[in-house]
Amino acid sequence: MYSLKELLKYRVAFLFLVLVGFLSIELQAQTTTVSGTVYDNETGETVPFSTVKFKGTTISATTDLDGYYTLTTTTPTDFLVATSFGFEDQEKPVKKGEVQIIDFRMGELLNELQVVEIETPENPAHRIIRKVISNKDVTDVKKLEAYECEVYSKVELDIDNISEKFKQKKFMKSIGESFDNMGMVKDEDGREVLPIFISETMSEYFYKKDPENQLEKVKASRVTGIGVDDGSFVSQLVGTTFQQFNFYNNSVKILEKDFVSPFSSGWKGVYKYIIEDTIVLDGFTCFEIEVYPKREQDLGFKGKMWIDSTSYALKKVDFTVPKEANLNFIDEIKLRQEWLPVGNNAWYVSVSKLTIDVGDLADDWASMVLKSTITNNELKPSEPKENKFYEYQIEIAEDAQNKADVFWDENRPYKLTAEEQQSFDMVDSLRNMPSVKTYIDIIFTIVNGYKTTGWFDWGPYLYLYSWNEVEGHKVRIGGRTNADFHNKWILEGYVAPSSKDKKIKYEVGVHYILDRTPWTQIGANRRYELDQLGVPNDLGGNLYQSFVRWGRIIGPHYTTENNLYLFRQLNKNFQGKVMLTQREFDPLFPFFYYNSPTDTSQTHSRLNSTYATFQLRFAKNELFIQQGNSRRSLGSEKLPELTLRYTHGVKGVLGSDFNFQKVDLIMEQKIGVGKFGQTHYWGQAGKVFSTVPFPLLNVHLGNESPIYVNYAFSLMDNFEFVTDNYFSLNHVHHFNGYILNRIPLMKKLKWRAVTNVQMLYGTARKENFDIIPDYSTKFTAFDKGVPYVEVGYGVENIFRFVRVQAFHRLTYRERGRSNFGVKATLQLAL
Repeated sequence: MYSLKELLKYRVAFLFLVLVGFLSIELQAQTTTVSGTVYDNETGETVPFSTVKFKGTTISATTDLDGYYTLTTTTPTDFLVATSFGFEDQEKPVKKGEVQIIDFRMGELLNELQVVEIETPENPAHRIIRKVISNKDVTDVKKLEAYECEVYSKVELDIDNISEKFKQKKFMKSIGESFDNMGMVKDEDGREVLPIFISETMSEYFYKKDPENQLEKVKASRVTGIGVDDGSFVSQLVGTTFQQFNFYNNSVKILEKDFVSPFSSGWKGVYKYIIEDTIVLDGFTCFEIEVYPKREQDLGFKGKMWIDSTSYALKKVDFTVPKEANLNFIDEIKLRQEWLPVGNNAWYVSVSKLTIDVGDLADDWASMVLKSTITNNELKPSEPKENKFYEYQIEIAEDAQNKADVFWDENRPYKLTAEEQQSFDMVDSLRNMPSVKTYIDIIFTIVNGYKTTGWFDWGPYLYLYSWNEVEGHKVRIGGRTNADFHNKWILEGYVAPSSKDKKIKYEVGVHYILDRTPWTQIGANRRYELDQLGVPNDLGGNLYQSFVRWGRIIGPHYTTENNLYLFRQLNKNFQGKVMLTQREFDPLFPFFYYNSPTDTSQTHSRLNSTYATFQLRFAKNELFIQQGNSRRSLGSEKLPELTLRYTHGVKGVLGSDFNFQKVDLIMEQKIGVGKFGQTHYWGQAGKVFSTVPFPLLNVHLGNESPIYVNYAFSLMDNFEFVTDNYFSLNHVHHFNGYILNRIPLMKKLKWRAVTNVQMLYGTARKENFDIIPDYSTKFTAFDKGVPYVEVGYGVENIFRFVRVQAFHRLTYRERGRSNFGVKATLQLAL
């Protein structure tokens, strides 16, 4: 028997054990949440793609593009360990059962490691990459017959890295005084930023595989930004149509640049892969693989990707395009995407986040950062719809820009933070400030070539003044109306008096938009101008067009021209145009012609022609965006763009001197070739079926100016070759740094090699020679079987804007003024 004292002792001990047990259970049930950021101790920059885990467990997280992580568990250990390639491991104690912030500052791994060579048939990561590529026909959501989803997109453009010198500028001082009370917006890292554009868009997105079609219906759009006058135009640009990045393709297009995908057909020659770990994401066991380009200047991605171990589908990527890549103005690109499974084993992108850091343009300026987020909700397979349903790839609801704040609060997938709401308010205030408007007007004038004052755009300013041997001093003043004048009527024109010939050149045009869906427009114009033989007035940029009007004029003649046209977009692939033209050719050089080769009784100098032109253009799935009273083509992919043009002249109509028929076929295409750059080619072929004076034949475009023009032959003289049937081919290849990136000194300059080959061949019938008297200016023709050929090579991206090329003339070397030349041009390219 136990004494009373012993019973009490055992009871106390028992109760103590029970209490300890309950406390243990309670402690085990408590949740420990840890978050923080991993930094580079030397530079202070964040370290993305680091692994943070509880010591001795598989409970881990990977830092995102900003070096941030978060971990939550009910079974923590006493220490948290951070690891990253090239850094020493670091561990810190954890307080169990609490919410806490633990930051790591990683030191560089300085100790040299012994090299251990392990012979293996191949990198084990390569097997996984091959599996992803072989399975993409199943896992890529684009392989579904059709699908649809709800899409929310948010785009913001901020000025960041604001230097003290930049704050002292008059532009910034006025802003600072206005926002002392409101306070500057801060980004995730606590840095002050100045938002200048922000937008939200809600859309319905539809996709069809065969034939491939897509449609985005913009239901709601809220756009505010400095210099943004046309919200509907911006709404077309910030939706999902222009922000789709498919890593299953050979290349991923960002900012019109093709970045080689880690799953491209040539993946092994571009990237290196390292298996880091196997972790669980959203319940899926995934391979964690680090990837980076073999050459850091190439247009590729580095970072981490997670691949589902069962389906070999992409689950997540955290990629960057570093500053070392051969890009202009861009310091860094960050792209994060996450995938979720949908029916038929396909996976779709649920979230896509893109961040683009635009570098400082000057030391005393600031930089900019563009942030875009796309959220795809409720994606589901669907039945393919009729092709007509996808006729116009972007549609905007009439009330899309009239949604109240309550609509956005109820339909937005997540609630705006206080900083995001402050950004909207700040942009609204900024855009109405007089000093800001002045700066934006200056920038728009430089970029667009026109100065806008209310409903009228003055310009182009490059044509304001010129001098040549025929006209002397010439001043041109003109412009065009914009959408503030009328949403369908467009008026344009100019007047240009000149000092030497004492004539006033002019043009006046009237255009009317009959319909926007499909785009249908009619118009008429009258023009009186001094032109050059063989130089169209609508070819090349403003820089070239203004330059060729200076100095020596080849084949000068006055042109009086009247045009009437009808244009219609027939469907998403075809557009048609019909034009009636009456033109009078009044030469200032020795030019005469007979009525025919057999009727040489009298000669004529002035040439009148009246003709109709029928044009049909094919561009597969060509994408257009509408801005005010105009629209812009963003090109067509995969197939060449084809234009067929037929011209029929009728003698006697409005004083026309000849019957004639003419056919032209034009083909053009740009092709991305992965790491090797981009190829651009265009070819033309044509035939004149009638006997006519040479101004009505094909006068091929030479270029005697120092300005490079794509569509001109760089070493061919103006009016050097004239044909009645011809074929030409021009091929330009932009290497995008593929060659010069491999030269140690060159790669720092970020210059890019460019080459081209141009060829032309044609014939002219004897009758077209005989119609011109011997005392008149004669044209030259090709030697039988000998084409004109020139080759060029050079460098672009000099000082970010300049392209310089050298050219060699390979044939007809005895004819031309020069067999070698150097030409330059300005171009803006990332």
